[in-house]
Amino acid sequence: MQTKKDSKSINILPEVITPPLYKRKMALSTMGHIRKELASLYREARTGGIDISDATKLGYLLQILAKVIEQSEFEERVERLEREFENEKFNKTYKGY
Repeated sequence: MQTKKDSKSINILPEVITPPLYKRKMALSTMGHIRKELASLYREARTGGIDISDATKLGYLLQILAKVIEQSEFEERVERLEREFENEKFNKTYKGY
């Protein structure tokens, strides 16, 4: 942007300001939440509401988050099975079941 041409005029370069992509806050703690957000992101990109390159980057981050959730759920299941196995082993050994 340039000011009026006079003896005191100066050139002001416009700053590039990137607005936040999403103003809403959505829970992203389950695979269902991730699926809904990916679908929403896809629709926004298809309709031009968000730049395709931004949608790609956000989709990649959602993919990483989905993998982390999947691995966490798997770890919880294994730990639960291990506890159940140890309890069963204890019951057989000490309680005679």
